[in-house]
Amino acid sequence: MSSLSIAVIGSGVIGSTLGRRFAQSGHRVTFGARDVANAELMKTAEEIGAQVATVDGAIDGSEVVLWAIPGPAMAEAIAPAATRLAGKIVIDATNRAGEGDLNSLDVIARYAPSTHAYRAFNTVGWENFADPNYGEIVGDLVFCGPDGDPRETVEQVIGATGLRPVYVGDGGKAGWTVSQLSGSPSRSSGAWGAAWDSRSLLGDHYRPTSGKMAA
Repeated sequence: MSSLSIAVIGSGVIGSTLGRRFAQSGHRVTFGARDVANAELMKTAEEIGAQVATVDGAIDGSEVVLWAIPGPAMAEAIAPAATRLAGKIVIDATNRAGEGDLNSLDVIARYAPSTHAYRAFNTVGWENFADPNYGEIVGDLVFCGPDGDPRETVEQVIGATGLRPVYVGDGGKAGWTVSQLSGSPSRSSGAWGAAWDSRSLLGDHYRPTSGKMAA
């Protein structure tokens, strides 16, 4: 499985946890930050062998760009980066809490329509990225976006966390489905069981992907 160059935009608990997991799986990670001298971010990057760059620099040097910033800030962040994002795989890991639609796929389509945009990493808490195993059970992560080769790359990115990718399709309905699962219980709530039984949630649409897990 080839190594990917991944830009993680956002260095909060979600971005830093995902960046760590990607690096542990052998991918080349660059954190994109407004403050490249942030001591905590530099320490994290040094620990995992990642780089720190400006947002523009991180995007330019990566084939996959994952956004892990506050959801309401997505439009402001995507607009000036639109040219740089052209043709890249973009993963929306944000939630626009309190707005009509939790996902930012519409924002990405509006400003950067030539990207391959996916919705993932928004349905469970960060602790599930750090440890996706529950005894003998491996957690599922639902995602949506266009079919084709870029989808396989996104499955590889998800697999780097140890979670099992479950594809639910493309288009508005698929995005809505993933957003609705954003309310699923997390590990820390003590009620995580239902969140991981994707069969009961998705029924006939349950389509786990085999062969994409990280070693």
